[in-house]
Amino acid sequence: EYKSGWKITDIFPIHSVGIMTGQDKLTIQDTPQKVAEIVEDLILLPEAHFRKKHNLVKDKRQWALKKAVYDLKDHGLNRNMTKSELQHQIARNVVSILYRPFDKRYTFYTGKSRGFHERPRGKAMKHMIKGDNLGLIISRNSRPAPWRDIQITEEIIELGVMATRPGNNAPIFPLFLFKETKNGFIRKVNFSKEFKRFIEEKFSANNKPSAKDIVFYIYAMLHSKEYRKRYENFLKIDFPRIPFSRRSDLFYELREIGRELIDLHLMKSERLSEHNVRLLGNGNDTCITIKRLHYTSNNRIRINEKQYFEGVPRKVYEFYIG
Repeated sequence: EYKSGWKITDIFPIHSVGIMTGQDKLTIQDTPQKVAEIVEDLILLPEAHFRKKHNLVKDKRQWALKKAVYDLKDHGLNRNMTKSELQHQIARNVVSILYRPFDKRYTFYTGKSRGFHERPRGKAMKHMIKGDNLGLIISRNSRPAPWRDIQITEEIIELGVMATRPGNNAPIFPLFLFKETKNGFIRKVNFSKEFKRFIEEKFSANNKPSAKDIVFYIYAMLHSKEYRKRYENFLKIDFPRIPFSRRSDLFYELREIGRELIDLHLMKSERLSEHNVRLLGNGNDTCITIKRLHYTSNNRIRINEKQYFEGVPRKVYEFYIG
């Protein structure tokens, strides 16, 4: 039964684990402005001055400062540019990156190995920065934990985006692929020929799902408690397989559930404003310091000595995403 489903790698032929920067603290930042400042300093400052300013005592085994500078220069940056030209060129290549679940940060992306990033994983990542896209993030196995290794993103991802344990490096499966031409980019769906044929045969012409419908359906299926329980032993050893019901009405029901889940997990849903959770206590509510999470019996999550969130049911607090 399970093996009759479509293995996720047989649906999406182009996929890759996340980028390995070799120097996270320098190359990944909380804001685009911080990334731009570091890149600008790499171009303009002498090496010794840069190391002192950014507390970079020595290179790492996987990352060298000189190679990072060479990569940036090969990407069109140089100290002979005016400040505005340099800043404009830098801004064009600053992209958002999903660093950990719901933790969006920023980096400068060139796509060249052993440069600003050690392994930029251009095979898949280039398609996430060329245009609007969705990417499923799915681990190969879940041992020893229960399977919950599924996320969604619109950004490139870092290697440890879902690494709750060593070796659990989840690949990203882009929905769309972009090919550059003289007239711009051509977009095509990242589905295998065999899977496209399967969809053509399964659905009538006037009831054929879109590419996004397929992703919505997969996302709903992989969040199903029944699916995870029924196939838990298979999910411990390999990428998940996706069953497709003979009932098209069930497909579209799950499609709607998946669409809603994705909107929620991308923080785009209007339902996110429909809650009773409040931040209470004494402190700054715009710059919050989280020291330690502690759930109390009265639906509160204490985050430091003075502040807590109120109105969080225990089942919500204990629910895992990714």
